[in-house]
Amino acid sequence: MELYPDKELPSFTRFIPLGKVEVEGEHFNDWSGHHFCLSSRGELVVTKNALDFLKKFSIKYCDITKLTQS
Repeated sequence: MELYPDKELPSFTRFIPLGKVEVEGEHFNDWSGHHFCLSSRGELVVTKNALDFLKKFSIKYCDITKLTQS
């Protein structure tokens, strides 16, 4: 059963981050070393290089928090 059966999805590419990281407040640890990571709470965590890449697109609806390593 589809939620909107009469709507057509635009073309898109699915993105699945492979990295993992633990986040507590504004600190991170146990970083896998990947540029794109998911926290245990499902938050997307990215490196500075990855953020610079994403800023080439529209990310105005994203909450961005700078993290430091604990």
